[in-house]
Amino acid sequence: MTTICLSPHLDDAVLSVGAILAEARLAGDAVLVLNLFTASTQVFRPGPLSFRAHALAPERQAEEARAMAVLGVDHQNLGLLDAPFRDRRYRAYWRLLGPVPHWESSDREALEAVRAIARERRVKRILAPLGVGGHVDHQLAYRLGTALETEFEVHYYEDMPYALTPYALPRRLRELGVTLPGWTPSLREVVGAVRTHFETHPVYLARPAWQRRFASLGIGAWTAMAERRSRRGQVEPRVLTGEVVTVSAEAFERKLRAIAAYESQLPTMFMSMRAAEEAFRRYAAGVMTSPSPYAERLWRP
Repeated sequence: MTTICLSPHLDDAVLSVGAILAEARLAGDAVLVLNLFTASTQVFRPGPLSFRAHALAPERQAEEARAMAVLGVDHQNLGLLDAPFRDRRYRAYWRLLGPVPHWESSDREALEAVRAIARERRVKRILAPLGVGGHVDHQLAYRLGTALETEFEVHYYEDMPYALTPYALPRRLRELGVTLPGWTPSLREVVGAVRTHFETHPVYLARPAWQRRFASLGIGAWTAMAERRSRRGQVEPRVLTGEVVTVSAEAFERKLRAIAAYESQLPTMFMSMRAAEEAFRRYAAGVMTSPSPYAERLWRP
């Protein structure tokens, strides 16, 4: 069986379903990670977008190649512009992490290219992100997946590390019209849980006190805004069934080694590999109530 994994950016596939991809290769299946938004319109230089430009530089491409080699999978860049370079309006975080604007069309631009690659490789299964966390590029990749459902078997994965944030996954499922019986936390409970999550995160604790204060206020405000928008939004209900996929210890270890290849990204996401490993084990054992610490979850239409 051939699997294509749609990865909005470099590293999203490994973080989210690296173990599932490694397990597929161990079983002898062909796997292609298709990175969608990998281009910028400027070279690295000091400025507001210096980090994002750097993230798309040759160093990051080399990290991606090393990570893919660890998993043993093929990879290809579609070369679409990363959101802040595609449109200046995305340089405001509330828009970058908000609803997909009516003027956005990058998913339609990518559709025929992805379909052609999938047909050429005689793909059986496509993995696409759910869009947890609200990043517009992740939401576009989700829309791309839905457009391919009529021709291919499409499963959706939980975007990492966004899904590690309390209530982020249920919020996204609610936005997609998936009902979760018994899930009725108050707005205050959600905001409090999210702020506690970030205020105890190693990356947060490593920042100066004044930055932590501003970040805490910003996190609380954004979470409240996203929650209110989600709760009042009207959507077409979907039926998505969660499936916990238990993988071998070897596949999980390959995922961890692949994550370690992203040396420029680790400090901003987890601070250390030890923290990353602990986070993924907690998620598998807690949120997914998996009997094994080696698990990831897919959502099937």
